[in-house]
Amino acid sequence: FLLAFLALLRMRGYDNGIMISPNPYGTERPMDYALFNAIRVSGNFPPHDPWLSGYSINYYYFGYLLMALMSLVSGIAQGTAYNLALALIFALTALGVAGVVFSLIDLTAGKPRAANEDEAPRRIWPHRAGRLGAAALAIVLVLLAGNQGGALEIISGSHKILELGQQDFVRAVAN
Repeated sequence: FLLAFLALLRMRGYDNGIMISPNPYGTERPMDYALFNAIRVSGNFPPHDPWLSGYSINYYYFGYLLMALMSLVSGIAQGTAYNLALALIFALTALGVAGVVFSLIDLTAGKPRAANEDEAPRRIWPHRAGRLGAAALAIVLVLLAGNQGGALEIISGSHKILELGQQDFVRAVAN
């Protein structure tokens, strides 16, 4: 948890361009930042919609509410609190992924191979390094690799590659 939290804080702390920077610009961050701040300044609930004046937020805002409340209680500035919230979500997701991987490994590791109860259980993952490596790989695949649809669009040169059926998809990738 701490490693993932500090890693994303470090990345968010420096201005490395649009994708990873302390600014709330790029991808979905303007909307996240707007909802986060709308909840911070709202006098009543449901909070006002920052994009549609005169209306309330018609969106699932409970996660934003938790982060906004923590920023208000702690007195941290809104930009810093937003970056801490992003790092916290990243770290909690990494912790959850690692927990699922460790649980799956534990489920498969301690079962005996034969029906004989006296036989020692066969360990598939006997080394701690293997377990940690599997968890690290899963975290990278879930949090960093993510959806590779954009990569497929760049490689194929077609923005329609994700809209194709199975036979058309194979033909488009082959070209």
